[in-house]
Amino acid sequence: KPEASAVSRPRAFAMAAMWTSKLGTKYAMEEIQRLDHEHHQILERLRKEPRNSRCAECGEHGTLWASVNLGIFVCVRCADVHRAMGTHISKVKGCSGTYLWGEDELQNMRQMGNANAESKYGAAKPPSEASKDERVLLARRKYESLAYAGSAAAQQQQEQQQQQQQQQQRHLQQLQQLQQLQ
Repeated sequence: KPEASAVSRPRAFAMAAMWTSKLGTKYAMEEIQRLDHEHHQILERLRKEPRNSRCAECGEHGTLWASVNLGIFVCVRCADVHRAMGTHISKVKGCSGTYLWGEDELQNMRQMGNANAESKYGAAKPPSEASKDERVLLARRKYESLAYAGSAAAQQQQEQQQQQQQQQQRHLQQLQQLQQLQ
């Protein structure tokens, strides 16, 4: 009998339930279930950050969903758009407590978030009246083709240049006023 238990022990260990995140990391199911409440508290804190509280796609409030691989929080409507693009582009997951989350997925959400994603992918947003097909097309261009990548950084640089020009103009006006006083 001791031989049978020695044989069954490794077999039982090998059959331990595993869970795979949407990013491909395998975890012991028991561990993921044990950490579920803590993981959802982390998600809730992340979703409350000002930029993450608004949908990365349309800007609406209510980010109950996320694209785990892109690291962005989205609204229900835009989660549907992301699902329509396919999992090769966006891996959508609910944030409200229904889904289990792995540490790798949480880490990706922490590292990216909506603000960093806007800098990386661009700030293109669909008009409020855009159809689902139009929204899918815009999102594909944004994330698959990277058509708007860097546009946020370029816009920020342009704004900084405008501020510098305005500051230089104010200084010139002040100098002219001083010269007129003399």
